[in-house]
Amino acid sequence: MTERAHELSATADLQIAELTELLSRLDRHRTPRFLRALSHGSHETSTTSPRPRDHGADQHDDGYTADNIDLDAVVEQLRTSRNTLGRIAELTDSQLDQVPPAESFRFCDGQRTFEQVLAGLLKRRANQLQALRTAT
Repeated sequence: MTERAHELSATADLQIAELTELLSRLDRHRTPRFLRALSHGSHETSTTSPRPRDHGADQHDDGYTADNIDLDAVVEQLRTSRNTLGRIAELTDSQLDQVPPAESFRFCDGQRTFEQVLAGLLKRRANQLQALRTAT
């Protein structure tokens, strides 16, 4: 484990913990508003291509929308994902310095290192968390 990988992993873990806590406390009747805030947070500071503010359910897995989401399932999935994302801490400096091929997954442009891609994802998540905090 490198210090860089540990920092990225710790940030991801804290973000998932906070998101899980926020979603666990939501009033089920107000859930759609909060989930829309989460998915449509600030894009001005995103390091990736901005997503349109209004997009359809066809752009999500299984056609979910903020109005039909199973919040308990989302919270459980977040809890499960903490273990998987903990593997970030196992990355070596060499792995973090590699440049993933363009479009190898959604946020790769073929120019940024894996560390930069992960940092961009975490920055995006931080913006989404801020939007959710604001909405609450």
